[in-house]
Amino acid sequence: MAAELERSPDFRPFVSPSAGTFLWRTIAGTPRLSVHSFGAAIDLNVARSSYWAWNGYREGQRGIVYRNAFPLSLVQVFERHGWIWDGRWYHHGTMHFEYRPELTGPEACQQNP
Repeated sequence: MAAELERSPDFRPFVSPSAGTFLWRTIAGTPRLSVHSFGAAIDLNVARSSYWAWNGYREGQRGIVYRNAFPLSLVQVFERHGWIWDGRWYHHGTMHFEYRPELTGPEACQQNP
């Protein structure tokens, strides 16, 4: 995946600097552990990101304005390798990707007979 990201110089401003991967912590304002606590998440360049909480919204609030600068082609590289992008969620954080191959791989899309 790293080689695929490096081949596109247009991705560089979004992937560097990384804002972090492993950090044992709770999700801000909750008692829930962050996926970062398990080393299964990465936050990319926050200067290029949008996060609903930074914009003054509260968890569960309706009417959140969606903002995104991350190129879809960058998101698709991550998704091809088993990552889920937080920019696809209603409470979005466009810098955040979680490694979740059990939800994104071919097996996750197959129906049980």
